[in-house]
Amino acid sequence: MNILQIEDDVNWFEETVKPLLIELGAKTVLHEETHDDAINTINSNQIDYVILDLAIPLNNDNPVPDASHGIQLASYIRSRFAGTPILILTGQQTEDAVVRFVEDQELTTFWDGKLKSLVKVRPKRLVSQAIELLSEAAKELEAIDAIEIDESGCELNVLEKRVIRIFCKENSAIAARVKSLNGGLSSAKVLQVTLIGNNGDSLPWSALVKIDSKHNVDKE
Repeated sequence: MNILQIEDDVNWFEETVKPLLIELGAKTVLHEETHDDAINTINSNQIDYVILDLAIPLNNDNPVPDASHGIQLASYIRSRFAGTPILILTGQQTEDAVVRFVEDQELTTFWDGKLKSLVKVRPKRLVSQAIELLSEAAKELEAIDAIEIDESGCELNVLEKRVIRIFCKENSAIAARVKSLNGGLSSAKVLQVTLIGNNGDSLPWSALVKIDSKHNVDKE
């Protein structure tokens, strides 16, 4: 699991949080201190999970931490990377802002195939609870990554494969065969997906799947 943590207290991150993340099996742990740097990082890396301290600086020219910067960043992630879970670490002074943000979030299919809120909140002082939450998420991610996909004739990237695997998990399938049906002017990939059941047989139906970034889907 590739984790990005946004936290302006570098010593706390390096000495307390990062060792715990590595211990739970995180493949990569990236760290940024400001809103702007975090946006650059999430746009240029495959991030599986974001840990966000709300009270962060906007950028190096505006170094004063403020919860509004964290809310702004969380909103950006939800709009551009809607499938990326966010764990918000909060202090008492930011709890009201967090509650309002979380209440506005729609449920989304998580890695375990169940509808959940992808925005979680834990007190910063109880970092052990946060690590337990991430540990369970890492197990779910490992489980769906084990789902086999026959993509003969298709070129799917890591996140597109993850969408198919979540679809398998949601429908209790153990594998999938994917065939490209692309055509037209859309930038989306149009796929025929046949799910494989526990007995190794194809389920008696196929799904037409259209995959693109949330931004492009909303635009269309």
